[in-house]
Amino acid sequence: MTPEAINQAMAELDEWEPIPEGSFHPDNPVGQTPPTYTQDLNAVARVVEKLSPDQWRQYRANIIRSCLESEFEIDPIDATALQRCEAILRAVGKWVDS
Repeated sequence: MTPEAINQAMAELDEWEPIPEGSFHPDNPVGQTPPTYTQDLNAVARVVEKLSPDQWRQYRANIIRSCLESEFEIDPIDATALQRCEAILRAVGKWVDS
């Protein structure tokens, strides 16, 4: 998935609603745009809180796998925002392999 597609899918999970112009806004003033989830750990954490228990378990398994398979094995606590986004989207069935 492209960073733009990832951010759009994450925005939908974070309950940002699309508006006709193609941007998004929650129950905030029109014109606001969602965060860049692929670069914002706080925004990703908000989405993690919205996962069901089953989705959270799958997310956790995905993030561990991603960290173990990275070029330099890293601890899951150090996972990047992009790695976390992929793990979330895989857990909820919205990840699309390119």
